[in-house]
Amino acid sequence: SKLSLPQKEGENRLEEALKNVDIALAQKIQGLTDREFSLFLAILEFGEQGQEPTYTDLADRLNLSESAVRGVVNRLLSKGLPLTKHRFLHKKAVIQVNPSFRELHSLQRIVAFRHGQQSQTSLTQF
Repeated sequence: SKLSLPQKEGENRLEEALKNVDIALAQKIQGLTDREFSLFLAILEFGEQGQEPTYTDLADRLNLSESAVRGVVNRLLSKGLPLTKHRFLHKKAVIQVNPSFRELHSLQRIVAFRHGQQSQTSLTQF
């Protein structure tokens, strides 16, 4: 089926908006320190396994102290990465990647952003 001209223009605007989101995300990821990036990947990996890690889980995975993990998580949040931190009644805080972000971006895609392996014009072509 063919798209009408208004539909095609809307599709082009959506595609352009997605490219801009990808470019902004790639810049944020490329600006992370190695420790920040390792922690972000660990949170993504837990999420892909259907788990919501605590500071303890992340500290154990990366061989860091819980206070170091807490500091890095706070830096990631302040840098605008798509994370949320929840503290349930009388329980430890859990950290997760926003579900809408996880649906759009695979772990491999995030690594490619970090290493700048995709040009800005082809980020959405994964």
